[in-house]
Amino acid sequence: MLRDFPDRVDEIVVETMKADESAPETTPRPPFLLIADTFYTWPATIAKKHDMVYVSLWTEPAIVFSLNYHLELLTQNGHFPYNGHADNHINYIPGIQSITTRDLMTYLQDPELVPMLTQIVKKGFEQVKKADFILCNTVEELESEALSALNQKHPTYAIGPINFYTDFTKNQHSKELLVRI
Repeated sequence: MLRDFPDRVDEIVVETMKADESAPETTPRPPFLLIADTFYTWPATIAKKHDMVYVSLWTEPAIVFSLNYHLELLTQNGHFPYNGHADNHINYIPGIQSITTRDLMTYLQDPELVPMLTQIVKKGFEQVKKADFILCNTVEELESEALSALNQKHPTYAIGPINFYTDFTKNQHSKELLVRI
């Protein structure tokens, strides 16, 4: 997935664009979009190569995106890599109220636990800064501060909640929740 997939995507993009070129010249051509998960490290390169709009799709809450986006602030302030002090306060990430280091995601608390994931996160968030805009799986009203702060750096939009689970009602607990609603 990490090694061969970008080449396959590039081939598909080329084929799709060739097919579009066969349309009559009087037909208006919409812009081509490349929508890809934020963790992928290749979309910015492919989008730029083919003059496409690059949309980064973040499937988690905006606050998690923001923590990753501002990884350099965590590093500058001595909170990444994790220093072992669980009660250190982090109050300098734009749009995020004060949290402690114990609130950080596991891969930020212990980058040695899954070193490959930490590297993917770093590379992915270097690349996401090249996106034309970012879509977050969140609700504007729930994370307005985080989204507003992110918007100061990069166009960021809430599109949630999105749920890819196809049959929510198979789970008994889910059925009980639906009855309560």
